[in-house]
Amino acid sequence: MNRILLILGCWLACPWVQATVTFNIDAADLRTAEGELMPLTGLVLLVASPTDAVFGGPTAGAFVTGDDVILFRGELNLGVPGILQAAVNFAFESFPGLGPGDPVQLYWFPTLTAAATSPGESATYGTYRHATGLDGSAPWVVPADGALVDLKFITASQGGSNPDILGFASLVITRPVILSLTGASTPNVVITWSAVSNLTYRVQHRQDFNTPWLDLTPDVTATNVTASATDHAASLSQRFYRVMIVP
Repeated sequence: MNRILLILGCWLACPWVQATVTFNIDAADLRTAEGELMPLTGLVLLVASPTDAVFGGPTAGAFVTGDDVILFRGELNLGVPGILQAAVNFAFESFPGLGPGDPVQLYWFPTLTAAATSPGESATYGTYRHATGLDGSAPWVVPADGALVDLKFITASQGGSNPDILGFASLVITRPVILSLTGASTPNVVITWSAVSNLTYRVQHRQDFNTPWLDLTPDVTATNVTASATDHAASLSQRFYRVMIVP
């Protein structure tokens, strides 16, 4: 009995130790869309894709979409524009579904700060990952539990992700724009809008300005720079449409 009580007492008193993963991020030459070094107040994220290995990308209303999760969020911390060095520690228990081999990616937003709750429209951002660790550092994937790895931002001449304007915040968050409505006044109206591949969109409609917006189902995941959906509008004489990004 005493032995059982001793074991139980140790289980209650001794803290449960969770093994953690540590990334040492070493990113240099992060720049704005104009080519200037990123200011110290700019926002940097390290993002992982736990289940589908596809990065949904930021939208106006959310920094990550789909199954993506944020592992690190911070500003440049060395007092030097354009340079980030950070140690990122986390336990798998904190991110259900995340496991070894899941890809990670760096995002930087030069015009935002760490206090930003969403990117907003027209925010520029850059992104980087390298699947094979070409510069000799670790591949940009989640390692085994308990591991410590180095993630380095490398140059385009070494195989980086932005071959034309290395390290620039060259991507822009844009709202979807309806490009065409075909089949108006017929039972099948096709709505086509500008899109970003892998983002999911929702079309809404209403009959007039005094009625609520209703969802057109199902949501549409874009596979190209445009996307479309069909509304079986029956015999209605008019209908208004709008398109939004699903966070």
